[in-house]
Amino acid sequence: PLTESTYELTADRTINNKYYGYVIPSGKNVTINGNGHTIYITDDDAGGNNTDMTLFKVSSSATLTLNNVNIVVRKLVGDGTYGDYANIINADLYSVVNVNNCTIDGSENEITRGYLARIAPTATFTATSTIFRNWVMDYGYDAPIINKGLLTLKGCTFDNENSDYASGSSSAGAIYQYGTTTYEDGGNSYSYKARMYISESTKFLGCRGYDAGAIFIADGGLENYITDTTFSDCVSGTDGGALTVGVTDNGTHIYGNVTIEDCIALVDGGAIYGSNMWIGRQ
Repeated sequence: PLTESTYELTADRTINNKYYGYVIPSGKNVTINGNGHTIYITDDDAGGNNTDMTLFKVSSSATLTLNNVNIVVRKLVGDGTYGDYANIINADLYSVVNVNNCTIDGSENEITRGYLARIAPTATFTATSTIFRNWVMDYGYDAPIINKGLLTLKGCTFDNENSDYASGSSSAGAIYQYGTTTYEDGGNSYSYKARMYISESTKFLGCRGYDAGAIFIADGGLENYITDTTFSDCVSGTDGGALTVGVTDNGTHIYGNVTIEDCIALVDGGAIYGSNMWIGRQ
């Protein structure tokens, strides 16, 4: 567990076959300054033990800030079952995650089921000037980033993010956003509507998924704003070469220098497929 307020990486690190790499306890506020160093991680599921590795577990009501950290995934292999997966960042209820000027690279990786980030209902995840690249989920289902909370992207790049677009599994190349999620806290049940804001020259390049090339937005969320964003060379195995958009309370707003180029859907909507959208105005 990380309990100090600030940690400095002074050299590269290697983490192999750990259930958790770093744990931020509930209520703690932790900043990790990478200073350009790299964390190499491996989870080879030795012996088929169905162990799920999480590099950063951000507990309920905790805050994690990552600055200038490089993460290279060397190997994340599960046994191919639904419950066997790995996470880079797992953001629990009411947690806050800020990722600034980082790179998460899966180019050396063999993934059966793994996620860049799992964002719980009520959690807030903000990435700024961060590169996500070469993440290939060969088991299908969902996407590298699963959002059930509030996701904000500013000036980020998603490069060659894939979710087995030919598999027939429900998936998106970069982001799969749920609608309304029911969760329990203190013995009581609540519901939370997901939302997303994307801006400041964010790019989705060569992303591939079955239900959407880059982003899938399910019915039942709150609102989404996408501006100053580029989608290029993305492919969907069904609809929505760049985006598939469901019905949300306040709609999905796509406006202000959004470019969609050379995207393909194998069924409908080479660029965008869906409804309840405001295109060209806020």
